[in-house]
Amino acid sequence: MQSSAASGAFWNDTLHFFFSFATAVVHEDSWWTTSPKLLSDETSTSHEITGLFQNTEKDCIVFWDSQTGTAEGFASRFVKEGKSRFKLQLITADIQEYDFTSLAEVSSDKVVIFFLATYGDGEPKGD
Repeated sequence: MQSSAASGAFWNDTLHFFFSFATAVVHEDSWWTTSPKLLSDETSTSHEITGLFQNTEKDCIVFWDSQTGTAEGFASRFVKEGKSRFKLQLITADIQEYDFTSLAEVSSDKVVIFFLATYGDGEPKGD
């Protein structure tokens, strides 16, 4: 179990990284036009979120849901930057492969982030 100070430092680093990443997305047009690469080499035998945290021992799961690959690309690059620049323990996962009934049971020292595809004026994708 992390101490309160260590947990606070993790959250500060995570939030700083998130806002730095969001700023980069807004200011770099070509940033998302390159094709995404699968950055998560870890696999899980559990389809519960809590199981994924236990199986991988990561601090943060970045879920993505995409039809054209854009949201997957954002999630993959977010994880890559978080690992390389901030040494965060992150993993990407396809939202379609997990059951979210255990979401409320995720420990408060863990982070779950979602990159979700939309169309038009922000409507959710069809499936």
